[in-house]
Amino acid sequence: MSIHRKLLSTGAVALAATALTLIAPATAQAALPGCLAGSIVDMAPTPTGNGYWLTATDGGVFSYGDARFYGSMGGKALNKPMVAVVPTGSGSGYWTVAADGGVFAYGDAVAPASNPLPAMAGRGQLVKPIVEATRIGANGLLLVAGDGGVFALGGAPFFGSMGGKPLNKPMVDIVASPTGRGYATVAADGGVFAFGDYRGPSSNPLPGMRLAQPVTAAARDGNGFGLLLTAGDGGVFALGGATFRGSAAGRRLGGPITGIAADPRAGGYWLAGTDGGVFAYGAGAGFFGNAVSNPSCSVTVPPAGGSAIVRIAEDVLAGRAVSPWRGGSVPYVWGGGHGSVAGPSTGTCDGYTGSIKPCPATKTVGVDCSGFTRWVYRQAYGVDVLGGGNTNMHLKRMKRVTAPQPGDLVYFGSGPTNTTHVAIFVGAGRMIEAPQTGMNIRKSSVSGRSGLVGYYRY
Repeated sequence: MSIHRKLLSTGAVALAATALTLIAPATAQAALPGCLAGSIVDMAPTPTGNGYWLTATDGGVFSYGDARFYGSMGGKALNKPMVAVVPTGSGSGYWTVAADGGVFAYGDAVAPASNPLPAMAGRGQLVKPIVEATRIGANGLLLVAGDGGVFALGGAPFFGSMGGKPLNKPMVDIVASPTGRGYATVAADGGVFAFGDYRGPSSNPLPGMRLAQPVTAAARDGNGFGLLLTAGDGGVFALGGATFRGSAAGRRLGGPITGIAADPRAGGYWLAGTDGGVFAYGAGAGFFGNAVSNPSCSVTVPPAGGSAIVRIAEDVLAGRAVSPWRGGSVPYVWGGGHGSVAGPSTGTCDGYTGSIKPCPATKTVGVDCSGFTRWVYRQAYGVDVLGGGNTNMHLKRMKRVTAPQPGDLVYFGSGPTNTTHVAIFVGAGRMIEAPQTGMNIRKSSVSGRSGLVGYYRY
């Protein structure tokens, strides 16, 4: 076993040690969708780096970009708050983990065959609550408690822990080795404790220095053993060869930063705060949305009774300039409108099913159906309330209504979890939509399209 430690004040200048770099805060992107019933405590990236999940203390899971929603404990009784979300290797599922060690499996995640931790917690046999978890191997889970104890579930290997040993500060996170034969645990003072084949940073000034706020989370950077640590104030610390790309230190935050996730493919990373704010750093880390709460977490009345939404949709239909569009007819584009900024963009030919060959999406600027509704709602609400996801992701942020009003969204498909089209309802049985490749934004009859799922309101 080797133990490596470090520490730094988020207001300090860069240290001479090459293992750690601190630079002035970079520009980050954030938006405003959703409603929270609990505080965000963790985030995790998809295998592609084109999305991420957030989880909250109440068990709610929020998915953005290509992260799919497979279920959650949101709205259900929990013995203890949720503390972690851990994706499967395929990205087609995830586990959520509670402070008593309870594990909840969704999608292709396999629940541990046995898990004594919740019973131990109930009997007072857990010295400190579980604070984080990580996957190791196909279905192995490693959980770490605040006292440094590590618990291996689902066939995960155990290589040791700091349980029963003196700690200067509580443990806050655990990171698996890229080989699957080791792990590192990270403490609130920035101390790093390496087990198995995990190679901790060769130097770590963090524990011996003054931090503006404690370290709250860590992530492994790249294919090696580099570590990114974040503190509650958004400071980011790069250890062991990890690359620093910016931080939220010095920014005015809606809540402490509690999560960091590294882009597994192109570099960069994201930070997440308790209020659901997400900040993206590095060219590879795209911003896909966040869970910052709307001031009203019930059904939100559309601006001016929906008239603003309809007016903007009518402007787009008429070819008027609607930011960032300078005017003119707006064509349908497969995948268009899902960039970091709501509005027309070039699309993608991935999954293209249109009849026009070859696929024109990558050479045409426009919007698809959900890109269109996202754009209009962004202009009406002043913030990107729907985010860059597809129709299923958008519908999860809406509430079904039985008496639709102009400005509501109308969805089509085989059901609420398998929607294929969305449009803006404008009243009198009519809607404005981005219909299909080869056509522009148009007004049409709701009854003219099959597979009505229902009407929804933000």
